[in-house]
Parts: sequence; C-alpha cells; structure tokens
Amino acid sequence: MAIQPLCIALLVLAVLAFIPSCNKIDNPSPGDDGWTELGGDRPVIFNSSLATPATKTTPEPETLPDNTTFGVFAFYQEGTPSSAGKWNNNRTPNFMFNQAVEFRLPDQYTYTPLRYWPSNEYNTISFWAYCPYKVTPDLLVYNSANTYTSTSKRIPDIRFTSDGHTDLMVSNLVTNQKYSSNNGIVPLTFNHVLSKIDIKAEKVDSDDNFTVTLTAVSLKGLYGTAILRNQSGNWEYSGSRQEVWRATPTPSPELSHGTSTDIGSAILIPQDLSDDASRLQVEFSVSYTDGGTPHSYSTVREAYLRDVFYSIGGGTWTKNSHYVVTIKITPGNPIQFTVTWDTWGADHNYHLSS
Repeated sequence: MAIQPLCIALLVLAVLAFIPSCNKIDNPSPGDDGWTELGGDRPVIFNSSLATPATKTTPEPETLPDNTTFGVFAFYQEGTPSSAGKWNNNRTPNFMFNQAVEFRLPDQYTYTPLRYWPSNEYNTISFWAYCPYKVTPDLLVYNSANTYTSTSKRIPDIRFTSDGHTDLMVSNLVTNQKYSSNNGIVPLTFNHVLSKIDIKAEKVDSDDNFTVTLTAVSLKGLYGTAILRNQSGNWEYSGSRQEVWRATPTPSPELSHGTSTDIGSAILIPQDLSDDASRLQVEFSVSYTDGGTPHSYSTVREAYLRDVFYSIGGGTWTKNSHYVVTIKITPGNPIQFTVTWDTWGADHNYHLSS
C-alpha cells in the first residue's frame, strides 16, 4: 500500500562551525568599497543541514554525512541603504566560484583561502551550494546550453549523469548576507533532488519443493542524464534512454517465503515512467524435484515500470522520494510487486560519493 506524500519541512541546524584562529590571511577584494582585512575574527563560515521530513513525531536536525565536501558559489554586491537586502538576478559568483568546503562531524567546516565579510554592511553576499563537490562540475547558464563561468549571472543549472549510487543535493539560495545576519555564519539547507529506489525480493509460495534463486535485477529504458534547472527545480532530459542500474548479488540469494531479501539500492534521476520503454527486468532460476529427478531452469521476466509504480501516483519518480519495491516471485505465475513511498529522511541517507 502506498504511503501518501507528505510535506517536507526545512529545519536549519544552529551550530557554530570551527575555524582555526589566524592572524593574517589575504582577502581578495571584489571592489574598492572599504573592504578591510579583519585579522581573522570575522571570516565567512558555514553551517549546513538537510531538509527533514515533517512526518517524524520528534523531528531532529539532520546533517550531511561525515567527510562530505560541497561546492559553494557566492555572489558579492555593493549596496546602499535602499538596495541592501535585495537579491539582484544580475549578480555573478565573483566572491566564491565552486569553492570546496569540507564538513567533518560534528560541526567543522574548513576551506581555503578564507574569505572575510565586507566591513560596509550595505555590501552583501548571497550563497548557493551543491553536494557532492566536483572539481569540474557540468554547469550551465540559467535556462540555456551555455557553459557557466565566474562571470555568468544567477545561480547555475546542473547537467547530471547518474551512476546509480551517487547522490545530488542543492541548497537553498541564502540571499543578501552580512556579518550581522547570523554572526558570520551562512546557513545552507540541502535538499535531495534525486529519487532513491530500494529493491527487495521474496518467494510468494511457501512450498519447499522448489527454490527460487535471484541472479539480477535491472532498470531499463530510462534517462541517465538530465539538466536540473535550478530556477524552476525541474529536470530537463537529454541523451538516449538506457539501462541505468543493474544489481547482480554475489552470491545469488535463494529467496524465502514471507521474508524479503535486499537486492540493492539505486539513486536515479526523477522521471516519468508512463511509456513502454521504462521496464524492470528480473532474472532468476528455479530448482525443483519431480519424481525424484532434480530439474532447474533460468528465466528472465520484465514488467513495465508504470505498472510497478502505478500505486504511487500513476508512475512517476519525484525528487526527494524514497521508494521500496518488493518483487514477489512464484514459478509459472506473473511476478507481483508492492511499492511503498516516503520522503527521503536521515534513515535513508547515503554517504555521498563523487
């Protein structure tokens, strides 16, 4: 039975980041605005949290996994008393461009070189980040196919190719910050923009006269590459549709009746599953004894993903959604499926890989 989608609340974890004391660190100035070197007492520092489901009875702040690195873009803008506090879409990432920030539990954030807050508080900085960090992310100019550079305006769009296990998160845009906004701390709240699918399998019949051994499960006919348009939050698909994930457990598990076996987990681009191209393929073997003679055979079955996920909204994977698919196999009969859905909370977070 499907679990109905529930709202996601954003909860910012208010903790201080540890930054080593320093006497003098060069601080490049975007302009001649009275910017001063502040002896290391007012550096730009970070705090991060994950969007947390509102479904928890007692929600707790959720953090990035330990040893995570995220990329930060920061947009400096000179201002006046009348313009301070206003985000301008003409801003460019002239203060930080894909700056790597390392996070270590419980609350350490480090990056180099350190940057400092402007001394004129009418001059503000806006921040946006993505995770996990890449040295050369595939970034595009807002709503275009042009490569995003340090002179591009707005926050970038991201072209992402899924390898089936790497997560992608983007933060909220934290606009018009100054030192007094939050004691120099930039609060970034990250949101999952992919879908997570857990695959399980079990034998339907309790008959011990036959065994079912699962050898592989594949997700086929799906988009593995797409562009996340950050202004709208929508995915724009590109490239050919293909097999985007395949699990071949070793050793191949013998399935049990009444107990599900974990086959694997996929982290994939959200997408529509409504046509015939999107399929789930199951490969398994059956062994049985007939008149004292052992027999076995192998088979491959496929099902349309729109049918597998029909119960959770007509067959569409959505962002920040966690699905659990249980494949139920009885030899000689159609494969059955059950699917459950919930938001992607801390219990399901993967350690991010790059």
